[in-house]
Amino acid sequence: MLVPGTNKRTYPVNRHSGMVIAGLVPDGRQLVNRGRQESVNYKNAYGEEMPANMLSEHLGQFMHAYTLYGGLRPFGCSVLIGDVDPDTKKPSLFELAPSGLVFKYK
Repeated sequence: MLVPGTNKRTYPVNRHSGMVIAGLVPDGRQLVNRGRQESVNYKNAYGEEMPANMLSEHLGQFMHAYTLYGGLRPFGCSVLIGDVDPDTKKPSLFELAPSGLVFKYK
């Protein structure tokens, strides 16, 4: 992880947010792509970047939906979402468990 370009678990979502995954990398990439898609849709609708609390709640609901049905396999990774509010410059950190639970850290 000290060599530049070899860290495959840290991804940018938008200009102010990033995601770090722990667990199965393909599952994490699917969540990163979903997070980027949610962020772009929010920006197109409201004209500003999606806040981290909304992004984490949307991804948590998406992850939880995969635990409800027998034909779907739950995600095998946990996600940390970090964000810096562009107005107040306050950082925030959220954890998403594979069950869809969302935790905010201080």
